[in-house]
Amino acid sequence: MNLTLLKLVLTPRRRAQPPQRTETHGGAVTASTPADYLLPAIGEHERTLARRWLVLALAALIGSGLFSVLLVLARTPHVNALLPAGDFFRVALVVHVDLSVLVWFVAIAGLLWSVNLRSATHDVAQVTWPSQPRQAPWVRHGLALAWGACALGALGMAAAAFVEPGRAVMANYVPVLDSATFRTALLVFGGGATLLVVIALARPAPVGVAVTGTGALRFGLHASVVAAAVAVLAFGGSLAVVPRSLPAEAYYEILFWGGGHALQFTWTLLMLVAWLVLAQACGARVPLSPRIVLLLF
Repeated sequence: MNLTLLKLVLTPRRRAQPPQRTETHGGAVTASTPADYLLPAIGEHERTLARRWLVLALAALIGSGLFSVLLVLARTPHVNALLPAGDFFRVALVVHVDLSVLVWFVAIAGLLWSVNLRSATHDVAQVTWPSQPRQAPWVRHGLALAWGACALGALGMAAAAFVEPGRAVMANYVPVLDSATFRTALLVFGGGATLLVVIALARPAPVGVAVTGTGALRFGLHASVVAAAVAVLAFGGSLAVVPRSLPAEAYYEILFWGGGHALQFTWTLLMLVAWLVLAQACGARVPLSPRIVLLLF
């Protein structure tokens, strides 16, 4: 999936695409009328930022793989004596899960949302196939700041396993290391993810009255942003009201419970969008009209 998305993002379209054509049965559009499910065309600036999000996603998977090796070494006699003291198996497991799930999904969300923003220089009629769209400066700077915070936070979470591992807490959705270093890194990462959600909410690209395959994908991405916003509100509410005096297991379990549930809707919507894009990229025929896909989202 990552390699296919990498190809889709790195390969620029050399000319504007023609309007999508749908095959009809007897001149009528049916529920099984196929369409082209393509990501919106983007300019060079947007493509550069999308590449950065994809690099972060790939780096998270690589880091997760390295920590999976450390998981094995932590259970290997004699070798585990060379690793940091304490229950390093559980410490490595926490970082492995956070990199492979939380960081990877947020990075993929950043990639898809960054190519789905309303352009500052194109009207609604042009938004589906702009030749060189450009975002407003505050959007570009905000997205760059969000990426930097997410990358710094992910790096800090990985480094915390060696610098200040603390106690591993296997909370649902977001397992944590109960140490100041890890909590700070997680807070920085969450701030970057929150900024990404705010920008995506503030600059939604129109789906269009006549829904095309690209318009259906836009709707799915918009829905995933709304679900992510609900998750952010849930996390913020829990952070404000959950008493810190609770035992670590109970505190983090309650803290991430509500927002973690909402995030599953975000991840699922992004997965459905990715399936449609990858099916189109490999030449598969999706026997669903854009309006039916829109309803499925």
